[in-house]
Amino acid sequence: MTRVKQILRILQKGDLLIRVLLQRVQRIAVDKSVEFSYDELANASDNFSTAYKIGQGGFASVYYGEFRGEKAATKKMDMQSTKEFLAELKVLAHVHHLNLVRLIGYCIEGSLFLLLSIRIR
Repeated sequence: MTRVKQILRILQKGDLLIRVLLQRVQRIAVDKSVEFSYDELANASDNFSTAYKIGQGGFASVYYGEFRGEKAATKKMDMQSTKEFLAELKVLAHVHHLNLVRLIGYCIEGSLFLLLSIRIR
């Protein structure tokens, strides 16, 4: 589904929270980060299988996966984590440091938010 069709589908549903979130994400200049589809990220970790789960926190679960030939981690958050998702996306998109993971991309689909980053060895 193209980005335009996805936005139109969301707008037709009238989900104000999702609309506001999309507007905020668009305001974040995400350098070299790409928006991925849910299916593409789910496939990297065998549909977010518990066998691929490498961490769990208060706001998210983290899954290991092979993504386009690189070992990567996907952080999966639910709708209640809107503020945390936006804050983390903003920081990882603009701050580059040896001790921080490198943001590859993100996904907003339905009631889930996903961040994809290169896994630190």
